[in-house]
Parts: sequence; C-alpha cells; structure tokens
Amino acid sequence: FGAGMSFDYIDARATATGLIADFGQAATLEKPGTATGPAYDPTLGAPVTYAVTVVDLNITKRSYSENTITETKRTLYIAAGGAVPAKGDRVQVGGVWHSILEARPLAPGGIDVMYEADIGV
Repeated sequence: FGAGMSFDYIDARATATGLIADFGQAATLEKPGTATGPAYDPTLGAPVTYAVTVVDLNITKRSYSENTITETKRTLYIAAGGAVPAKGDRVQVGGVWHSILEARPLAPGGIDVMYEADIGV
C-alpha cells in the first residue's frame, strides 16, 4: 500500500465470513449464564446459546509431558460478527459438545476478522 492508504479490515471480515460459510458448518456456541446474588454465593442463570458457523480443521494436536499425553485438542475457525467465543465456553459441532480451551481473535487493525478456538476432544 502507498502512503496514506489503509487496508479495509471490514471487507476482510466479510471475505473470511463468506469463506467460513462456504466451507464450514453450523454450530452452537454456549456461554455461561449471568451470575446473580452475592459474590460469596452466586447463582448462575441459564446458559445462553448462539448460532455460529465454524470450519473444523479436524486436526488433533497432542501435548506431551515426558511420556504422558497432557492435552488433546482440535482447532476451529469461527466466523466473526456475532457472539465472541471465550475460554470456558462450550461449542457443539456435529452434535457433540466440546469445551473451548482457548480462543483467539484474528484482529488486525482492531477489527475482529475471525476467531480461532482450540477445543477439547
């Protein structure tokens, strides 16, 4: 880009969302309910669910400590523009619920283009 030109990250998000829609599948993101009551004894409300579109890379990664598998995870790409996935949320893919172990936005220029989430398997 030349001097004074900027990249259109909103357009990049639209492109990423279109590609995830074309090559992905419908999924459900579940966030914990809102806590009410005293801090020492909160009551969680019902979980809230959101329709999302994901691409399941279907690549399993394993972490090892010495000769022991300590963690097995898979990575999803999640379209931006709706609910923001976070560690501790759950996602249902192909009828199976998974815990989100880590969620990272791809956010150049401060615009969320898409999310990458590691899920437990």
